[in-house]
Amino acid sequence: MVNKVSTHWLEETVQEISNRNLTEITLSTGKTPSGHVHIGILREIIICDAIRRIFEKKGIKVFFYLFMDDFDAAKRFPYYINEDYQKNNLGKPFALIPCPFEDCGCESYAYHFGNELISTFKHFGIKNEIVWTYELYQKREMQDKIKKALDNTNRIKEILKKHILPTLDEDRKKQFNDMQKTWIPVMAICEKCNKIQNRAKDGSIHPNRAVKYLKKEQAVIFECPACGYSGKTSIFSGKLKLNWRVDWPAKWALFKATCEPAGKDHSVKGG
Repeated sequence: MVNKVSTHWLEETVQEISNRNLTEITLSTGKTPSGHVHIGILREIIICDAIRRIFEKKGIKVFFYLFMDDFDAAKRFPYYINEDYQKNNLGKPFALIPCPFEDCGCESYAYHFGNELISTFKHFGIKNEIVWTYELYQKREMQDKIKKALDNTNRIKEILKKHILPTLDEDRKKQFNDMQKTWIPVMAICEKCNKIQNRAKDGSIHPNRAVKYLKKEQAVIFECPACGYSGKTSIFSGKLKLNWRVDWPAKWALFKATCEPAGKDHSVKGG
């Protein structure tokens, strides 16, 4: 009788990657620096680092990128953040929000909490390269991805329709189809209020999504839901961010990602 030894799911993932016969492997994961770190945040990071260690032992070159998503907007703040501070900064990208602690001197809210997370890696032996997303969007190579997405908006909408629509109930299908009529895959930082989204009184989130793409001018028109300002922003201004469903594959393409973990929330209906 042969005793069967169960295989850990991480080993199965490693085998799937190995089957591609790659000479280099790129791992990626992301974190929004929205507050103090907790142990659950390390899950995806440790998964990637475990894969890194396995392949490095095999003599394979591994790149491991952690995207610090400081271009994400503040949808809410933790309880320990001053209420007036919250009101003044809700809806702004974390990279553009000042450090909430006056005696600290950090460059931004994002840097304060992002570096707090990074400082723990040495205790776990985690080795990765940090990519600050706001800084990434200031670079031409990411701005070229914005242009590519805008030039292919209809193709992107068809992909989203194919994969998301079947997962929705009838009411949400109607909402999705209505949204798709005017949907453009980028959001803009309002030059007047510095916000990239607005949180309404009922708690609903309204991104400052572009409403028109001016292809010849390589710019977009936006109407800020937070302050009502309407403006025009160049693709190459560093003030535009891709919608997360497009931001994710844009980074994969730019960094040639091999593998990235994802939470169950990305696999549920409409996720």
